[in-house]
Amino acid sequence: MELDDLKALVTNYESLKDAIMREKVFIFGEAIEKDFDLRVSQYNIHTHPIYDTAKRPDKVVQNGDATFSVPVARIPIPYQKKIVQLATTFLLGNPVELSAKPITQVETDMFNTLVKIWEDNKLDYEGAALTEAVLSMTEAAELWYTEPVSDDYWNGTPMQGVKFKLRYMLLSRSPLDSSVGNVSTGDTLYPVFNSKRDLIAFGRRYMSRENNEPVEHFDIYTDAVIYLSFKPTANSDWTVKEEPNMLGKIPVVYYYKPHTDWHDVQPMIERYEKSISNHADDNDYSGSPLLIIKGKINSFAKKGEAGKVLELDNGADASYLQPASAPESIKLEQDNLKDLIHDMSDTPHISFEEVQGIGKLSGIALKLLFMGAHMKAAKNETIIGKGFQRRINFLKTALSRLNTKLAPALALSVKPVFEYYIPKDDEAYVNMLNVATGGQPTLSQKTALTLSPLVSDPDAEMEDIKTEGLDSLMNDILPPAKPKPAPAPAPVK
Repeated sequence: MELDDLKALVTNYESLKDAIMREKVFIFGEAIEKDFDLRVSQYNIHTHPIYDTAKRPDKVVQNGDATFSVPVARIPIPYQKKIVQLATTFLLGNPVELSAKPITQVETDMFNTLVKIWEDNKLDYEGAALTEAVLSMTEAAELWYTEPVSDDYWNGTPMQGVKFKLRYMLLSRSPLDSSVGNVSTGDTLYPVFNSKRDLIAFGRRYMSRENNEPVEHFDIYTDAVIYLSFKPTANSDWTVKEEPNMLGKIPVVYYYKPHTDWHDVQPMIERYEKSISNHADDNDYSGSPLLIIKGKINSFAKKGEAGKVLELDNGADASYLQPASAPESIKLEQDNLKDLIHDMSDTPHISFEEVQGIGKLSGIALKLLFMGAHMKAAKNETIIGKGFQRRINFLKTALSRLNTKLAPALALSVKPVFEYYIPKDDEAYVNMLNVATGGQPTLSQKTALTLSPLVSDPDAEMEDIKTEGLDSLMNDILPPAKPKPAPAPAPVK
């Protein structure tokens, strides 16, 4: 869809909404909306397929003329959530740093303002929620909007005197969203691209409640105009409010991933849940010893009786029922499934049982151990990092519109720098630096004090060390003072 086509439909908002919704299906295929409920059911442990009674029905038991059902074990495993959360941690476990080389004062002002917006909107924390939404629901977006501020909000910054600040909002359909009627209150996202795959508009559909009645919203954002619309579900007419976009760019960054992070291992997860559940059923029937007796029993041993004896008639027999096959094959299958799930999704298997025999690893060994997780983090960075770069470019434009004095800094290159998470071996790292510097110190005394867990006030500690060092130096330079002679005793009269 081209921008002129979109503008031509503005007078008929229902047709415009339908055209934007069709555009998403045309670009991404029907699966992105059709399979949404499937993604939710897989991510939410309470709706896993193991609970589907059609696929795993209760056991029907016949006892004489009576027929009754016995519930079977249904044990879900939250592997999907673990895969997503670990992938998010490896990508964003260390805060994203903004990297730039400002030369002029106005470029320095632009960079410092970007850092303030990043911190004020807590984007290091918001980034984790956004990434989890993308890896689990395959899409998410961030919406930026202006909000009036107090007169002193920008004091001491290059934005002093500006009446607005920039605020961030995550747009996503969470798996655990509540609902209004039969409609999710989360956001359904509709990016609109032109033939060159440039984003020319963005639609956001969501529900709210007014006077205890559900209200449908469909907002459309362009670089020049924002259309805010709503209609009660009982009313077919849209109420549309047009607002000029004072920020000069579409205030939305859209993120998309073709598949969920667990897509390739979903069949293995379902098989693993089935195997665990079947094993639980077997234990319910044969986990406790079952005594089989043939013939007549003359006497039973009492519960808790020492030296237990079972007296049988001639020809009688007693034995415990044992499973026909040993459970080693079940354990082997479960172990294989577990390993495949972790390996094929590049998810490290971090558990006490797995790491207790590893011992101390070198820095290189740690990197090799987490190489798969880092390779996946690098792949996810192509999606999340690209979105972060678009965020930075948008914020630069928005700031230059709110404060024209910053416009000359639009050419400043600011990049997000990711540092993938890995357990740190500080001792090995310091030893490496010592070798690289020929044994020369690699930390100042003040830096060492700052890093020491035993020091609460590094500056005061540094002053104490200087004072003690000066006293010691003076003692080395100056000869010790001769003791004063004792006063002569008074003459005896």
